[in-house]
Amino acid sequence: MGTPEGAEAMSTSKDAAELLETASLGAASRVAGQLRLLHAVDSFPRGGLYQGYYAVAAALRYERYWAKILATNNTFALPPMDVAWAWWVHRQDPRSYRATLAEAGVTHTTPSARQAFGFGVSNADRYAWKGAASKHPLWPPPAPGSAYDVAKERVAMKPIFAKELAASMCRFAWQLRSWLRPHFLDEGFIQEARQRYVRFLQLHATHPYELLVPAADIALLWHTHMGLSDSYEATCAALYGADSAPWRPQYVDLSEEEMEAPYAETARLYEKQYGEPYDSPDTAWLPRSTNYVLAEPYSPVAYGARSYDTNPQQAKQAAAIERAAAAVPRAGAHLLYLAWLAGRRADKVFRSPRTFCFPPSRETTRKNTLSHTASSMVNVAYFIDLPAQDTHPYLAAIIQRPTGWRKDAAAKGGPTSRPADVEGYLHGQERYLSGLAHLLATSQSPASAPTATPAAAVASGAGHGHGHGHGQGHGHGHGHGVAAMSPLWELLSRPGGARELEQLYGEVWAAAEGRGVGQMQKRYQKRRNSNDGIAYYGGCDYYVSGQLWFMVAYAYDYDYMFTTNPVVFSDGTAPVTVAYDGGGGHGGDHDGTSWGDGGGGGDGGGGGTGGGGGGGGGGGCGGGGGGGGCGGGGGGGGCGGGGGGD
Repeated sequence: MGTPEGAEAMSTSKDAAELLETASLGAASRVAGQLRLLHAVDSFPRGGLYQGYYAVAAALRYERYWAKILATNNTFALPPMDVAWAWWVHRQDPRSYRATLAEAGVTHTTPSARQAFGFGVSNADRYAWKGAASKHPLWPPPAPGSAYDVAKERVAMKPIFAKELAASMCRFAWQLRSWLRPHFLDEGFIQEARQRYVRFLQLHATHPYELLVPAADIALLWHTHMGLSDSYEATCAALYGADSAPWRPQYVDLSEEEMEAPYAETARLYEKQYGEPYDSPDTAWLPRSTNYVLAEPYSPVAYGARSYDTNPQQAKQAAAIERAAAAVPRAGAHLLYLAWLAGRRADKVFRSPRTFCFPPSRETTRKNTLSHTASSMVNVAYFIDLPAQDTHPYLAAIIQRPTGWRKDAAAKGGPTSRPADVEGYLHGQERYLSGLAHLLATSQSPASAPTATPAAAVASGAGHGHGHGHGQGHGHGHGHGVAAMSPLWELLSRPGGARELEQLYGEVWAAAEGRGVGQMQKRYQKRRNSNDGIAYYGGCDYYVSGQLWFMVAYAYDYDYMFTTNPVVFSDGTAPVTVAYDGGGGHGGDHDGTSWGDGGGGGDGGGGGTGGGGGGGGGGGCGGGGGGGGCGGGGGGGGCGGGGGGD
């Protein structure tokens, strides 16, 4: 008996709907991962990765070296951040992605779940990179005029697609500005956006020849889904036919003015087909002329854009840079990161344990805090203190969570960037930005500022300090405390405080430019900072790691790398466990930062197979004690400090 007429079509339609549901759920779960990558890219110094020298370098590094790693079907190694960006941009044009990589001889093009939005500089990543790139450095990217700069790379290998890829990067420079609003990380908002994205894909099936322009929330899901290339291609094949090319986002080719008419037509078609509004102030794009609130002239960190947009080695590298020079637009995440970094570094100096017989005066503490803050802000221009690994504590705070957003209480009026956005975006890191919104509001309009003073803006919450000692075993210590407003923003709220930091920033910049960043650190940094899990190896075009006053530095030593990860570096032939004779663990997010809003513990030293771990330093009120090694006990710190580990 034959198949009833229409049954096959109904079955196919049902299968497509199920695939679309599964695929959209997968994309929704990866939104934060994509945003972490885009934040890191926006925070790239020396002119950035949207246009110019480093955009071209990223595309060349991707085509010449990462494509080789892709061809080996290595699903574990992660690319450096600039190459991860080039890879992501390439996948935003699915048809070109497959075709150009095939022309380059690469048939395996699917990123693993870890690789889709991941990037890193771990020893394992360096090892994989070395196999493809030899002495070409993984990170930071080679500087203009160096042995591996853009001109030399072009001579060494005639690129197939790198030039066009670099030219397309600027098309993805502006979207993040709209996505920096905290509700774009709200779980409920993302699920609502997912449903709207499904309807948007179905709308294209109904109107395949219309140039459809997504609203900001739909675009976030769309670009995330394209980053998961296999899933996106399968979804397009199910919806639009196996012989059709995956749908490319043509709207990225349009100027803001050119988008207006097709956006309005998309809204009309969507509302006609689904009977609901296409956008709202919460889902609409911000005008591209809208500054992120921290980029406004009244922002206390606006001048810090110099760390990203100015090359302190311009005179030396000018000839090489001119070959690919271009203006760079940024979304604003670079200044959110800089504000977080400044608040975090200031917090550690301001709250340093005072164990001296004659502790420093308040004035000395204030000056040390501002000096240390300014030096950390300048470090960024030299590829130091950047979120160069996707596990960086700043990036780890970009997660989906409930923020209180409700569809029936969407924002009134037009879409905008608000001072409160800076404190509501990062989860678990609020203590370093606490008080900044008040300072912004006061600077913007003193008459309309909140009546509470910054010093009175105290938020309570439990935090944890962690210390780990690694040997044959490890232990944990915990402490709980209360987080007050960030010391930095309180200092800057005082008369003349913001101006003093700005002047000091200029002084520190000149010192680094004139004598090198290592010498600058020795003069202006007041304590050793964590490297946040990012090792600074040997020398490079921007710094000499051995001169970095506060960073851990290693030579390029692959024997050492073998001891850190023997399974990776021996192709799986080494035993999984290795006994170490020591080595310190790290508290909190590598330097004792709290995972919650409370005070965090310091670094806990790890004992060897018989030694005990050291105690972690207390941060604020309630620092956590360090974890002991095998048989060692950690000490408790702070008010009601945590007990030692096993």
